[in-house]
Amino acid sequence: MYRILIVEDEPPIARYLCRLLEEFQETFEVAATGGNGLEGLELYEEYRPDVVITDVRMPMMNGLEMIRRIKKADPDAQFLIISDYRDFEYARDGLQLGVYNYLIKPVTKEQLKENLKQLEEILEQNRLENGQKALQSILRGELEGDAVKRLKNTVSKYQLVLLQKGCVLNSRMKYLVQAEEQGGVTYEEAEQMLPDPSRAAAWCLAGDSNVLAVLWDAGTGPVQLNMLEKQEGEGYWTAVCSEIFTDLKAAASCCSACRKILYYRTIIGKSQTLPGWKPQPQGELTRAASIRAAELIQAMKMNSFEQLKNEIIHCFDEMEQEEIPQYLVEAGLQKILQLTAEKRSITAELQDTSTAEIIFLSKSMTEVLGGFLDMLMMGWDFGEKNEGGKKKGQGVMENIEQYIGAHLNEVFSLQDISSVFGYSQTYICRLFRNYQNTSFKDYVTGRKIDKARELLSAGESVGAVSEYLGYLDQFYFSKVFKKRTGMNPSEYRKKAEEEK
Repeated sequence: MYRILIVEDEPPIARYLCRLLEEFQETFEVAATGGNGLEGLELYEEYRPDVVITDVRMPMMNGLEMIRRIKKADPDAQFLIISDYRDFEYARDGLQLGVYNYLIKPVTKEQLKENLKQLEEILEQNRLENGQKALQSILRGELEGDAVKRLKNTVSKYQLVLLQKGCVLNSRMKYLVQAEEQGGVTYEEAEQMLPDPSRAAAWCLAGDSNVLAVLWDAGTGPVQLNMLEKQEGEGYWTAVCSEIFTDLKAAASCCSACRKILYYRTIIGKSQTLPGWKPQPQGELTRAASIRAAELIQAMKMNSFEQLKNEIIHCFDEMEQEEIPQYLVEAGLQKILQLTAEKRSITAELQDTSTAEIIFLSKSMTEVLGGFLDMLMMGWDFGEKNEGGKKKGQGVMENIEQYIGAHLNEVFSLQDISSVFGYSQTYICRLFRNYQNTSFKDYVTGRKIDKARELLSAGESVGAVSEYLGYLDQFYFSKVFKKRTGMNPSEYRKKAEEEK
């Protein structure tokens, strides 16, 4: 609901506007009316309306001077002038001050409807942007500024919710978000994750690229969470709800408490809503989370990967049944890697392997299991060669390289390659780092740019090369090409022609 302040020195016209605005009461409400610019200033400070409808010529202070002063303090304020005066000077001055429109009396319901509809779109966009700025400031403990003041005037009782997409990110995972360009939440995705973003007082990305901080009106928060639980989609999410509070100073501490709960209670593959004020378990390892150490060591002594694999599968079954949280799963899997490295003397291969990568790329415990077994097999086979005298992973890598080379004119992802070759994304990422010393994304980009050089040198146009290599945006292709080669495609093509 957006609030309107009417500033009009003729009471009959003010009443007429109020009656017209009753038609739009689902979206707009009249907060107050004033008879001149001075009253308008006082009422604006008191009510902080979203829109001011004002006349121009009024006693004490005219409408343009009032607009000028309000705009100086609040640049986002929206104004609609409705006046008897057709003078071009008034309209010009009003528009220069950033007034949305200048209407001549008598204004019709249709005119008002059209202008309010367009203003609603502007207000909604401003609300989202200002809400994001305000909440980011609030979570830093900064409670001043116009955006925060507007938020205070909008809601009286708050509830903070941290909404996490997928797993809790550690430093290794944050690197992967950037390197592989996946796992993070864009603002477009954020709006999709929220059942009704317009009902939130404010929301923003909360530090980590996969966590949204949502500030809800305490009255609508539970309704929103019920809607969230009914949503279906890929992956899983964890929502942690704070206690209800009235002072925004409490938001930062509520956020900190909710983050701890995300860390201790996130369960891989399970979507859940959690209270943010209950004591959290300290998290001692259960028998499942201790990864059946005796059985695993025995399997390693027997040099039997199949036996080790079976023990790990049993362990995963137990962890899933007991709903072991992510941080304990990570600790347990890392322990297996350490034991394997010690017993198999393959520390060099596994010493920088991170179970975080496996969890980051998985949407369920089943996927974690598959990725972990692939990773473990890679370490188990380290140094061993196949019949052709190559390391086992090297043969897989060469097949993937050939596939990429034959499909450079297509758009494909790490997940696509995983599906084609039947190996987990984690295993494939590892292959690229081991044998190419780069990420999958960088390798594919490099191959595409090499092909682009070849085609440009042969005289193909920039547009044709961009389209052939699967770049839908020629500007983006040029940007990537220049980053790799130091010159844009046109310059490269021209230079190649000159050198012939």
